[in-house]
Amino acid sequence: MRLQKLLVWIFNVRTFKTMRNVIDDKSLDIALAELRKATKGDINAGYDFVDHVYSMTPFMANHNKKHWGINSQRNLLLPPNDFTSFQKKSRVRHVLENAIFIGNDWKRKGLSDYIALANAFPELTFHVVGKGNEKLYKNEIKYDNVEFHGLLIESQLLELVIKADLHILPSHSEGLPRVWLETLANGLPSILYSGYGMEDFVKNGKTGFVLNEFLDLKNLTRSILTDEVSLEELSKNCIEESINYHPKKLTSSYEEAIQDLYYE
Repeated sequence: MRLQKLLVWIFNVRTFKTMRNVIDDKSLDIALAELRKATKGDINAGYDFVDHVYSMTPFMANHNKKHWGINSQRNLLLPPNDFTSFQKKSRVRHVLENAIFIGNDWKRKGLSDYIALANAFPELTFHVVGKGNEKLYKNEIKYDNVEFHGLLIESQLLELVIKADLHILPSHSEGLPRVWLETLANGLPSILYSGYGMEDFVKNGKTGFVLNEFLDLKNLTRSILTDEVSLEELSKNCIEESINYHPKKLTSSYEEAIQDLYYE
């Protein structure tokens, strides 16, 4: 951060920065543990030397301004992740048989709720992708219906996503999950938790669901199993919606942000 400030000052250039996270206690504890030298009071210092700050979601912009005094531009900058490989292999889901959880920070991302859901539906298979303490969570499993896959390269992850029928991320602390964009492009509906603003992106009941707690997750899963909620319609809507997040379309927003710096 100090080097960035120095370079901006030396070359006297206009700059912008992207905000990738809702800075809450959970995400902050992780960041500080990795840096081991930052303090909470220094958070806004990472943004106060640039001309423009762009957030990925309205919730993120409002939260970080309220709690950290970081001002964001009105328009958003979403990460132009290349999910075309997932889009090319998209398929419409019809029957719920396999669920998938993807992430490394298992405690923050709510893996315990995912395991509890597996215990409630032993007829389904629950896949876990990512790095974590398997032994800790295996003690919570009642049935032989949870498979841990560890870290996967993109081709392996794609293969597993294609196999899955429902993506579940029971986390209350995120930015804009990249995995949500990848699964959306593949036609895989997501069930997410509230708390970080995904209500602004997920069309509830059409491309997925944003829920408040585990009981909601359990009841919704049952509704999908009994066809009260159409998995097929959710899946079709996901494929159609993913067009709005194509990498080329999102990249053009960065071009506009650069132009705004020099023509305002």
